Amino acid sequence: MFYEAVAADDTRSIAVASSKDGKSNWQRQPESVLQPSEHPNAWDCGGVGTPCAVAMSEGKWRLYYAGRSQQHGLWEGIGVALGSAERQNGQLRLTFKRRTGKKEPVHPELS
Repeated sequence: MFYEAVAADDTRSIAVASSKDGKSNWQRQPESVLQPSEHPNAWDCGGVGTPCAVAMSEGKWRLYYAGRSQQHGLWEGIGVALGSAERQNGQLRLTFKRRTGKKEPVHPELS
C-alpha cells in the first residue's frame, strides 16, 4: 500500500507498507520511497503526496504524485517517479527516482 506520510513537522512524503493478507499486520518500509525535492526552487520541494502507483512488467513501477513548492501551500502539479522492486532480507524494497523531463544523453561519454 502506498500512502502519504506526515512527519511531526508536517512534511509530506510518500511511503509504502505491506501485509501478507492485505488486512492486518502491516509492515512499513523503513524510509519513505519519495521525499520532497532537495532542490530549493523545485515545484515539489515543499511536499509530495496523493500517490497513485502503477505496477509495470518485470518489477518496475510508475508512481504518480502531487507536489507543492511550499510546505503549507496548495498542491501545484503532478509528477512521476520510476521505480523498481527487489527483495532484501525477505522484505520487498521499492526505490524510486523522479522523472525531470530532461533527456539523458544516450552516450554521456560523448557529450
